[in-house]
Amino acid sequence: MATRINQETGISRRAMLAGSGGLVLCVTLLGCSRESKLESPGDAAISETEFNIYLRIGTDGIATIQSAQPEIGQGVKTALPMMVAEELDIPWEQVRVEQSVVNPTFSPQFAGGSLAVPMNWERLRKAGAKARQMLVAAAAVEWGVDAASLKTDAGSVLDPATGNSLSYGSLAGVAGKLPEPDDESVQLKETKNFKLLGSRVSGVDNLSIVTGQPLFGIDQNVPGMRYASYARCPSVGGTVTSANLDAIMVLPGVENAFVVRAASFDTPRQPANAQLREGVAIIADSTYAAIAAKRDLEIEWNLASASADNWSEFRASALAMATPPETATRATDKGDVATAFAAASATISGAYVHPFVNHAPMEPQNCTAWYKEDGTFEFWAPTQLPAEGAKMIAAIMEMPVENITVHLTRMGGGFGRRLYNDFMLEAAMISKMAGVPVKLQWTREDDMENDCFRPGGIQHIEAAIDNAGKVSGWKTHYIGPSMDGESLVPMGVYPAGFVPEPMIENVRADTSVIKCNIPTGAWRAPVSNSYAFAINSFLHEASEAADRDFVEFYVDLLGEDREIVNDAFAGFRPVDTARAKGVIRKVAGMAEWGREMPANRALGLSYFYCHSTYVAEIADVEVTPDKQVLVHNVWVAADCGPVVNMSMAESLCQGGVIDGISTMGLECTFEDGEIQEKNFHAYPILRMRSAPQVKVEFIQTETTPSGLGEPGMPPIAAAVTNAIYTATGERLRELPISKAGYRI
Repeated sequence: MATRINQETGISRRAMLAGSGGLVLCVTLLGCSRESKLESPGDAAISETEFNIYLRIGTDGIATIQSAQPEIGQGVKTALPMMVAEELDIPWEQVRVEQSVVNPTFSPQFAGGSLAVPMNWERLRKAGAKARQMLVAAAAVEWGVDAASLKTDAGSVLDPATGNSLSYGSLAGVAGKLPEPDDESVQLKETKNFKLLGSRVSGVDNLSIVTGQPLFGIDQNVPGMRYASYARCPSVGGTVTSANLDAIMVLPGVENAFVVRAASFDTPRQPANAQLREGVAIIADSTYAAIAAKRDLEIEWNLASASADNWSEFRASALAMATPPETATRATDKGDVATAFAAASATISGAYVHPFVNHAPMEPQNCTAWYKEDGTFEFWAPTQLPAEGAKMIAAIMEMPVENITVHLTRMGGGFGRRLYNDFMLEAAMISKMAGVPVKLQWTREDDMENDCFRPGGIQHIEAAIDNAGKVSGWKTHYIGPSMDGESLVPMGVYPAGFVPEPMIENVRADTSVIKCNIPTGAWRAPVSNSYAFAINSFLHEASEAADRDFVEFYVDLLGEDREIVNDAFAGFRPVDTARAKGVIRKVAGMAEWGREMPANRALGLSYFYCHSTYVAEIADVEVTPDKQVLVHNVWVAADCGPVVNMSMAESLCQGGVIDGISTMGLECTFEDGEIQEKNFHAYPILRMRSAPQVKVEFIQTETTPSGLGEPGMPPIAAAVTNAIYTATGERLRELPISKAGYRI
């Protein structure tokens, strides 16, 4: 049967969900099925049975599976339905995938933290397994046999004793009316028996993407829709004193222009910068007209409460704080650090600098909002936190959240930026004030200037090396930005990544903050993305000071096989040092670590534990006489438990490597609170010609899988800079590498 994925069914998604009941963390709705009919192009009417909120099966044998999590390009719209299909025991060719609407029955419904696969692993497999058990029970009744004697395969129930078979399509109507199996009676497959999971499956949207179908937020259209642009103060916190609105109103295509005042509110999981910023809105009959008119805006800004921060001043202040001040927070104080350093055979120190960086998704922020006469709101939004966006809008509009409907669209990149729904708030307020549905479209400059940036920071580190060539003492002092006296994104001591406490007897760690009003937020692999660079670079320094091979040094540092519980980061699983050592040894074998390299060319190693996934990477780097850095090859060894979709797992690791190498050459600077890098000419992301060959291999352990959207990115920067040191003898402690005259 031909693949039938993403075809229009004719059934309203909202109608399908109506009356479904409640789901919090597990499937509880089996037995609530109903039948419906749909018309497929070229087909007769097909009857469908709903087994649970995730699954419908039609008389034609097609299983329609809902994908509830937002799709940013991380592949969840394919991977999550694969879990249902595996336990349902149906061929992927008989699966159709639909993106669900935002609905509490799917809670939690978000994209972030590399959590989609692990948090749905059991829930979705049970959804498929329970439906399979009901289909088997229906066949047992039909044949008058014991259900335990029957098997399933390829979308059919089989009776091995007689050779009889019945398709799922022929059984669905009866099966959907049977009682829901309880959790204890459901047998999930062992990983060794998987037929679909672990294989290579192409993304369900791939054909639609390459043929230009309207999947993304930027593509949406609704009846009567107008187009909007929005101008904000270049310095965060500025307000509008005046604007040439009369002149704007007479420009071609412009229909309205007005000031939108700032609004604030308190809602969980949103930082202070995800508020409605004050600005000027323009409504026009086309996106072009709205953006063209915006260029003619003349706004007088009141900067009394605006940011006046400068990155150069921040950096200089942080570099001068090698010794923790009295105001520093002592996060760890273990053993006798002073004695360890006094008795050391060698001591080393270094200050590692990572800059503010931009999310820079390919699709700038946008949202289509429709405020209706009946007081309800409807949104088509590329958001990673749709339910939180609805709560924010309800708060600012003082309306029930039940009056808000959010349709999930595919996102052209997110990396954490679309966790912050400021673009939804702007679209909501503009639609309500204008009285028409609007599509708000940010320009590239809007996106670059008004990001929730990855926070820059400085990491001062010292280590003591004993006579055995081991780290006997460790001191670290992290300095990062703060608006309110606390670090905006947790930094400083990060035991989930390196876990120094159990491995080093004497540890002292401090954190300090410098007031800074530049908006910051989660950026791909939060904390890990910059901490891994400092830690792995400095560990390489330590191995050099100890005159030891880095692989041997790292494996020895990890010590005996054990699990280390990290109370500070309860969202992560215990660190299994055996799995950590496994990926380091694996990648060393892949890259043939220790082999002779040509002149000016070397291998560099880095490892990190990120979002419960273990990743080790080795970069093959050549440095030309004029400091051009050529990353020829990268080897990645990862342990995320069982792989769900091999194709996408590899792609995520490869993408993380490319993203990490690109970011090594980038920074966002600010002067008087204004971002200086406003487009890609000043923020040159990696080009295809500079991308290395990336080879990925997995160690598949028998655990609940962890995510892969973020873990492939953090190790690569240190892998490259460690290779640069080995090739040239020059240690790079600051990103971007252009600070030392290097370029990628």
